[in-house]
Amino acid sequence: MDRVLCWRSEHSHLGRKHLFPSWSRLDWIGMPVFPEVLNIEGDRRITKYEYDAAKRIYKHGTTEPLKVTTILAYLPVDDIEEGDYSCNTFCVWSPNDGSLVGQIQLSNQWRRERPPREPLAFIPILSTARDNEELRIEMLMCIQRVWAIGSGDYDTKKAVFERVQVMDCDITEGDWKRLATCASADGDGIFLI
Repeated sequence: MDRVLCWRSEHSHLGRKHLFPSWSRLDWIGMPVFPEVLNIEGDRRITKYEYDAAKRIYKHGTTEPLKVTTILAYLPVDDIEEGDYSCNTFCVWSPNDGSLVGQIQLSNQWRRERPPREPLAFIPILSTARDNEELRIEMLMCIQRVWAIGSGDYDTKKAVFERVQVMDCDITEGDWKRLATCASADGDGIFLI
């Protein structure tokens, strides 16, 4: 499952094809970058497992969301600075103490379309435990809300999100819970398309 979710775009401005789910690299142009912790060397081609997993969930253009029970956090991300680049690296900050959570590469056009200083939504997607220490989160996925299931309102527990980009980080589980603004552990979860 790590190869399915735990990757980031080399250049976030390369965009989607909109043929597969946003979380699947099948839907993105360009080669993925995997975190060092996964020890995925060399061949970055899509595996049959990845293709079959994405195809099962995304049938002939019909959106079958991937349900994720997780803890969602809205984190401040730097505003865009003027420049000629199509994408930039932005700092992601803790809303609690202003410390740096990590850095994420985003399309300048996409970032410009968000209101200035609006926090972005993140969910943890890769964590490890080292030598009986507290669980450490090593990757976060930036997601954006696209529509809601059911009543048409934007109730977080029924909201549907799509992947924007993934970033490396090093946060303890306890620190993440302190950053979190919304837990979906009640079973409703969030849905990724």
